[in-house]
Amino acid sequence: MNPPQTQPPAPRRHTSWFVGLGVALLVVSVLGASKGLQSPGDSDHGKSSASSELRPGGFGFVDTEDGVVPMYRPGEVVEVQAHDGDDVEKDAPLYRVDDTLAQIDLRRANLAVKDAELQVSLTKNKGEQHEAAVDAQKKVIEGKEHRVKIAEAAAAEAKRLNGSGNLGIEKVQQAEEAVKAFQAEVDAEKAKETVMMREQEGLKLLVKRAETDRDDKAQQVLKAQKGVDMCTVKAPAKGKVLRVLVTVGEILGPTPRQPAVQFRATGPEHPFIIRAEIDQEFATRVFESQVAEVQDDTHTGPTWSGKVKRVSDWQTHRRSIMQEPLQLNDVRTLEVIITLDDPPPGLRIGQRVRVTLK
Repeated sequence: MNPPQTQPPAPRRHTSWFVGLGVALLVVSVLGASKGLQSPGDSDHGKSSASSELRPGGFGFVDTEDGVVPMYRPGEVVEVQAHDGDDVEKDAPLYRVDDTLAQIDLRRANLAVKDAELQVSLTKNKGEQHEAAVDAQKKVIEGKEHRVKIAEAAAAEAKRLNGSGNLGIEKVQQAEEAVKAFQAEVDAEKAKETVMMREQEGLKLLVKRAETDRDDKAQQVLKAQKGVDMCTVKAPAKGKVLRVLVTVGEILGPTPRQPAVQFRATGPEHPFIIRAEIDQEFATRVFESQVAEVQDDTHTGPTWSGKVKRVSDWQTHRRSIMQEPLQLNDVRTLEVIITLDDPPPGLRIGQRVRVTLK
């Protein structure tokens, strides 16, 4: 009987070798990223590469103080006037959304103003008529006061005749009662005048109220006109259209996922700056007016000089987070604004650079 056959042992997989290789590559990548974030300049005396002896520095990117302006207006896009790279003047139209509803609101607001103006005219006319009635009432009072005076004279004459025995006492009493009657009419007309004067004050208030309502309706017209104007998105200043991300027929919702147009202002008052991102370990060695050297990050080329204009008081994550090789986005950095002494031609917004601070 033949002895049982045994299976040959399985070849050993070099798992540990692959794991070791992966760890080594990870270490090299981290070291490379760390080296990329530091300034390439070593200490002036060639000492060790410890952070205390390295020049502070890091990555940065080209920007302006105002930065890139994201522009967005919800609605159905009916016209696109701008294109990528266009140089435009202030208030130049970039794109327009459907303004049908805004135009309806504007027409309604104009009609409301016309109605309010009619109310002002009607109220003023009523006030003028009432003022004429008050003047007439004053004349009525004046006339009845004259009748009182006539009655008083007749009563005096009756008393005189009664004293001489030429007129009976009854006629004297009649004359005195006539005076009282005419005086009562005068008092009644004066009371009526008082009521009319109060009504006249009320009408004046109604005129003011109608004028206030008219002015309010005029503000509604301005608001509606603003709504119409906002349907056309315009350049906020003289500048350059960086990117147009909308097309005719596209419906833009109230919650934007991305801007419709990206724009930046140009001109001497909007120069290029460098937003440098300095690691926390170098933050205490950065100060205003510090000399800076700037170089493009993608190739070896000329070095541009500048100065630190402003140092942030906030140690936080990077302003621009992009998944780039050797770029660590989960570290705290200090933003430093650098102005260039003589900006070279060809700089572009978002261009990545290396910064070394002296």
